[in-house]
Amino acid sequence: MNFKLLIYLNIIIGQALRKINVIAHVSYAITEEISIHFWRDMERLYAIHHEQINVTKSCSYIAFWVRKLKPVSDAYPLQAYQDLAKDEQPNGEYEITDINEQISLHLSLSLLRNCLEDNRVAGEADIGQPQMLAAFDKVSEDYLTSVVEDGMSMGLRFDSMVYDMRFRTYGPHHLTHFLVHIMRDIYRECAKSPRQ
Repeated sequence: MNFKLLIYLNIIIGQALRKINVIAHVSYAITEEISIHFWRDMERLYAIHHEQINVTKSCSYIAFWVRKLKPVSDAYPLQAYQDLAKDEQPNGEYEITDINEQISLHLSLSLLRNCLEDNRVAGEADIGQPQMLAAFDKVSEDYLTSVVEDGMSMGLRFDSMVYDMRFRTYGPHHLTHFLVHIMRDIYRECAKSPRQ
């Protein structure tokens, strides 16, 4: 058991909930299970690759287990608590039923950004951390708020991805593909304005 990961996971899930203005319960027992499954996956991947695992994979696998095991429950928008008595619970119609899928996407991006901040991404030294972080913020926001125009999706890419994660087969390789796409767009964005 990696207790640092367990504590870190609880912290970043809490940060993601605050970022989207949601109050929810986070199960410590389930985050412990996520930690165990994640480390098993990392050991298996290391045995296959015999080298450091790409950060997009590690971020994806931990986010996958959040989506799969669903540690977040009783999630309500912060505004649902307005005008309620101290111990009163919001009306069930305001409950966010796809919260774990939403948190999984936010978590994968947050973890990837943390890797950029810690200089754990290949090519970052050539570009420069401030430029990479600025590009990350722009690219991730643009990507998730873009409209999917295939006639079958939910509109915004974020909503479409949440739907797919909830109702379709969605494994860690799907999340890895998403993060690799984000990284590719970050490098393209950085190439537009060379390092000063």
